[in-house]
Amino acid sequence: MILLVVDTQRGITDERLYDFDRFKRNIKELIFEARKNGVEVVYVRHDDGPGTGFSVGDEEFEIFEEFAPDGGERIFDKTVNSALHESTGLAAYLSEKEDKRIMVVGLQTDFCIDATIKSGFDLGYQMIVPAHTNSTFDNDYMKKDVSCSYYNEFIWPGRYAKRVSMREAVDLLRGVVRVAAAVICDDMSAPAKIFATAKGYGEFKGQWEFPGGKIEPGESPLEALRREIREELDTEIEVGDLITVIEYDYPDFHLSMECFWAQVRQGSLVLKEAQEARWLSQGELFEVAWLPADLSLIEMIDERMQALKEGGKSL
Repeated sequence: MILLVVDTQRGITDERLYDFDRFKRNIKELIFEARKNGVEVVYVRHDDGPGTGFSVGDEEFEIFEEFAPDGGERIFDKTVNSALHESTGLAAYLSEKEDKRIMVVGLQTDFCIDATIKSGFDLGYQMIVPAHTNSTFDNDYMKKDVSCSYYNEFIWPGRYAKRVSMREAVDLLRGVVRVAAAVICDDMSAPAKIFATAKGYGEFKGQWEFPGGKIEPGESPLEALRREIREELDTEIEVGDLITVIEYDYPDFHLSMECFWAQVRQGSLVLKEAQEARWLSQGELFEVAWLPADLSLIEMIDERMQALKEGGKSL
C-alpha cells in the first residue's frame, strides 16, 4: 500500500477549505503513521503552467509545509486532474509494485481526488478513502460541504473506493488485521458445547480456531461476522455479547480479534473452507491444537463453563 497525498499545495491548502482543521489534523496523523510503519508516502502536485502563479518555481505551487515530504519521498507533477494519468509517470511507477492498495488523501474532492479515485479503480487498484481527509471549496453549483458529502458518501463508496474511518485507516497503515470470531455454542445463556474448526489452508493448516474472518474497511464487526459465517458455513447466526478483544502479534502482522458468543439461527454448519469441525465440551477444550491467538480465549471459555457448572454467575 502507498499513502498518496494529492495537490496539498500552499496556494489552496488553507481555511477556505471545508472542515479545514480536521482535514489538516487527519492528514498529518496518516503521514506520521505511514512513515512510522514503513508505508511509502507519495506526493502529487498540480501545475497550472508558467505565468499562472501555480507552477514550478512559484511559492504557491510548493507542498503545504505541515505536510512537507521527508527527504527521498517521491513527488510527481501533473497538468491534468488525475494523478494516475499516464502523463504523470505515477501509474508506471506503481505498476512495479505487487500491492494494489492506494490510500488517497488531499485536494480537491470534486476535481483531482475524484478523477484519481476513478482512474485508480479503472487501473485495478483498491482505492481507500479515509474519512475527512479530502476537501474542497464552494463552486457555482455546490457548497463545499455538499460537495464533500456527495462524493464521500454517495459517489465513491460501493462504486470506486472503500471509505474507511480514521481508526481503520490507521490500522491499515500499522499492518493491523482486524477480524471477528464467533464462539458458536449450543446455548448462549448456558453453553455446554462450542463449535470449532480446523483451518483447511495456509501456513496454519490443521490448527484449530473459531470461525469468522477479516473485517473489511467500512464494515462493522457484526456485519463481518454474519457475512463470514454465511460464506464459510452456509449458516445464519444470532450474535450475542462481546467476550473479549484479543491482541496478538504474529511474525508478519498484528491481529486484533473481536470475539462474540453466537448460536445457530438457521442452517447446518456446512464446511466450505475448514478441514474439520468439532463440537467441544469443557473437558475437550484443550484436546485440539489451537492457533496461538485463540489460547487466551479458550481459557476464558473454560472459566465461563466452570462457573456455570458450579452454579455461579457467568463471566
